[in-house]
Amino acid sequence: MTSIPAQTKPNPEVQALLDRALDAQRQRNFPEALRLLQSALTQARSQKDRSSEVVTLSYLGFVLMNQGRPQEAEDNYQKALTLYQERKDRAGEANTLGNLGILSLNQGLFPKALAYYQQVLPLFRDLGNKNGEGATLTNIGIVYTQLGKPDKALETYLQALPVHQATGNKNFEANTLGNISNLYSTLGEPAKALKYLEQTIALKKSIGDTESEGDIQRLLGEIYSEAGQPLKALEAFEKALVLCRTRSNLYGEAASLHGLATLQSALGQFPQALSNFQQSLLLHRGIGDKSGEANTVQGIGNVYLRLSQPAKAKEFFGQALTLYQAIQQRSGEANTLNSLGTLHQALGEHAAALRTYEKALTVYRAMGSKNGEGNTLRNIGATYHAQANFAKARTYFESALRLLRASGRTALEADVLASLGAVAANTKQVEKALTLLEQARNLYQSVGSRKGEADVLYTLGIVLRNSRKYSQALPYFQKAVAFYESQRTQLGGYTEAKSALLTANLTAYYHYLELLLHLRQGEEAFALAQKTKARGLLDLLAAGRVELSGSLTPEERAQEQDLKQQANFINAQMVREGVENEVGAKKRYAALKEELIKTERALQTLTDTLYSRHPEFAQKRAAKTANLADIAKLLPVDTALLDYIVLSQEKLALFVVTSKGVNAFILPIVYKSLVSKATALRSACADPRKDYKPLATELHKLLLAPAAKQLTGVKRLVICPDGALWDVPFQALLMNGQFLAQRYEISYAYSATGVQAALTVKADRKQPTQTLLAIANPDFGSTKRFGDLDNLPGQRPIDTPSRPIDTPSRPIDTPSRPIDTPSRPIDTPSRPIDTPSRPIDTPSRPIDSPSRAFDSVSRGKAIVALPGTQREADALKKLFPTATLMTGSAAQEGRAKLEASKYKYLHFATHGFFNDASPLLSSLVLAQPSSGSKDDGFLTAREIFDLDLSAEMVVLSACNTARGVQRTGDGVIGLTWALFVAGCPTQVVSQWAVDDASTATLMAGFYSNLATKKQGKGAALRQAALTLLQSQKHAHPYYWAPFVLMGDWR
Repeated sequence: MTSIPAQTKPNPEVQALLDRALDAQRQRNFPEALRLLQSALTQARSQKDRSSEVVTLSYLGFVLMNQGRPQEAEDNYQKALTLYQERKDRAGEANTLGNLGILSLNQGLFPKALAYYQQVLPLFRDLGNKNGEGATLTNIGIVYTQLGKPDKALETYLQALPVHQATGNKNFEANTLGNISNLYSTLGEPAKALKYLEQTIALKKSIGDTESEGDIQRLLGEIYSEAGQPLKALEAFEKALVLCRTRSNLYGEAASLHGLATLQSALGQFPQALSNFQQSLLLHRGIGDKSGEANTVQGIGNVYLRLSQPAKAKEFFGQALTLYQAIQQRSGEANTLNSLGTLHQALGEHAAALRTYEKALTVYRAMGSKNGEGNTLRNIGATYHAQANFAKARTYFESALRLLRASGRTALEADVLASLGAVAANTKQVEKALTLLEQARNLYQSVGSRKGEADVLYTLGIVLRNSRKYSQALPYFQKAVAFYESQRTQLGGYTEAKSALLTANLTAYYHYLELLLHLRQGEEAFALAQKTKARGLLDLLAAGRVELSGSLTPEERAQEQDLKQQANFINAQMVREGVENEVGAKKRYAALKEELIKTERALQTLTDTLYSRHPEFAQKRAAKTANLADIAKLLPVDTALLDYIVLSQEKLALFVVTSKGVNAFILPIVYKSLVSKATALRSACADPRKDYKPLATELHKLLLAPAAKQLTGVKRLVICPDGALWDVPFQALLMNGQFLAQRYEISYAYSATGVQAALTVKADRKQPTQTLLAIANPDFGSTKRFGDLDNLPGQRPIDTPSRPIDTPSRPIDTPSRPIDTPSRPIDTPSRPIDTPSRPIDTPSRPIDSPSRAFDSVSRGKAIVALPGTQREADALKKLFPTATLMTGSAAQEGRAKLEASKYKYLHFATHGFFNDASPLLSSLVLAQPSSGSKDDGFLTAREIFDLDLSAEMVVLSACNTARGVQRTGDGVIGLTWALFVAGCPTQVVSQWAVDDASTATLMAGFYSNLATKKQGKGAALRQAALTLLQSQKHAHPYYWAPFVLMGDWR
């Protein structure tokens, strides 16, 4: 706060109150400070003492500004300004204009701040106030720096220095030197930055100033960070944070957290980065700092970009760009444009990436930012490299290297060397590639960037493998994957982030796995394969559910509740689409789907935010994946586990594991062709009018014939599919005219580690108290159960799309390769991640009885009743006399959730709905809710996930209940995924829309085999299917083969 002019002094009583208020402010007793100031203002006004009033208003502005209440501060300063101007007190007017400038500067309102400073500078000069003149020049330099005008900033700082020296104000002189240091740091000249900072430190010490130590340490951290010395930078930021907190320096604390988070993000320490960014964001918003808020929002976007979550990254970048443009901060705008360009590049949108980079490049050059220019040139080179335009890529990389070397940016220099190494490798210059990559690796090691080093190790492994130096390549892959695993483990409870990070790095895992197979290290390859499958599910099983609700603020709890309710409501309307099926609803369905995606994204962002604020939840342990010894000892001698891995567009790996060991095969299958065949076979099996035999025979030859010798004497197969293989009904494959189900008992699992989890009974598992709960033949009511859509976009009443309701799209958070990886894979593309999870040609309506799928419902009708499910339930009651039945209007969602945890067996015979926009909203449709109920009548996967089941088995006798979104590294996410997490080791689910009548017969046989013949679950299901198959009427797989067993077959 600037000094009060001598001619405007308050009376002694008011001055005493002001002094006490400032003491309370220093002690952070904000309510007391404001109470005292209000008392002073009341007293001054009651005495009609204008001098005391105007001084008190100035104090109020100062205190409110420091409490992060900028609008109230500005109101009081403006009132003070008016009074000073009325009194023709030019010194008071100048001080107040200066304080308004500081207030605007702190808010990031740079043009507004500049306007105030340009008004006050001539006033101070006319008054001969050198301190005011020097301080204003320094602040104008800060504004020019933030506006991306470094030349003007430096010019103004250099004008300020002699003014401060003339007055002997060493504190102001030190601050100006510090600002010059910061300017040179942002311009990529760390040597000059350190020179000026050393002068700053010397001056501060000479005057005994300890209050600025935190700011100096933060500035030192920024210089070290810009200089590519992250370890020194981390140390400086952490010291700055402690010092700023000790001195209640909110701006310094927020800036230190931001600097620390930025560095942690670059080093791959994502949980810590998100946590610190979130803390910084709260502080910046609390003190009204728009510039700091924009910087932090952009930083969060960069974390999500590095985590390969482009949808979230784009959302945060958009917010940051809007903030920067509002305050006309060119440097921030350029940085965000660069990040958006990288986002386009990660999504394969090369033309858009180049256009965005060029915009950023123009701004950086106008600013004179060598760092920004060099980094953008590197990104342009990476875009050309991704397009295989290696000549242009090399040109841009070399230009970037010259700039970044000159500015001392070691980490960015390493990035460019790695990129040049990848270009050399792609142009068959192997020795040059190895030299450049080793140079990059050494630089990464020198600055402590483990992620950069890991990416280079992976690329070195590729180069050596391609040169047929297989043994030399192996340790490089091993070290790279070891780092990726440690990075994933650090993410703790950030489920989506862990999934995205694994998917982004899977190409490295697959290359490593393929090399192990080439070197005939099958056991090691099998262990590695387990790290590529169902990791998210397994982590949840190992860690258990995290209950965050007790740690939520009322506002957060309300936000979470609102988002979940909104998602459930939209989900119900998507079901309504399949029921009413009105003409012209396709666009309206698309609007619903987009709205649901946005809502789910907001919910995930909220969850991530909560984890960042509560690191103790994020530190849940990761699951240990199984090795060969773990699995071999679990398998009976008559059982073989078939674990498939899609390695690339041309190859699959198959591991055949028995109690005796493992045999591994590389299957030369073109993945695109496999997708087509799997889709077509499933479609043929799902329609009794289609011929399935040619494809069933061909796929058996492709997928199982190579392992025929290893399957001799085997009676049971446990199949762990991958990718498009989740669409293959293995039980319906044909070998010499015989179905695979006629030869083997078949069950499915997400992975070998998933088999281990299903077969291992936890000691603390809750025991059921009752036998069987069957929910069947619900009274679906009318379409009025869906309510109205008044709050959703784009509509007349939304009805149904013309396409089937469960047609998938690419998952919204499908990740791309990490943007800071040195280059794309040199020779082999990553596995396909956008292959549809089910066929587009959904089977037509069965011809002899109702289907349990919504796409069989006639237009304008209610949900079709399922009378066969009543027969199903009645048959179960005969087999299990103590069973509980919920049918008709009694099949209520609330009661089902309340009772489900008590039973050994749960049986749901109803309609199923697969939601590709949000797989955890895939649901079972229960009875129309009773009047006044808070339930919607749809039991979703998310709600199942939250149940604590004691059931040994859940049967979902509905349509498509085995369906889900295929996510690389996680398998199929849907109802079975949720049931497994909820504690159920066995699920019987369907692969397509089932026939009502034949399903009732099959289920009666299945449970009879369980109850009376005492068969195991897998054997009971197989026998029921084979019995149905013996009937000529039901010989097509549509009738006998839709249901599969997931998990424990015993």
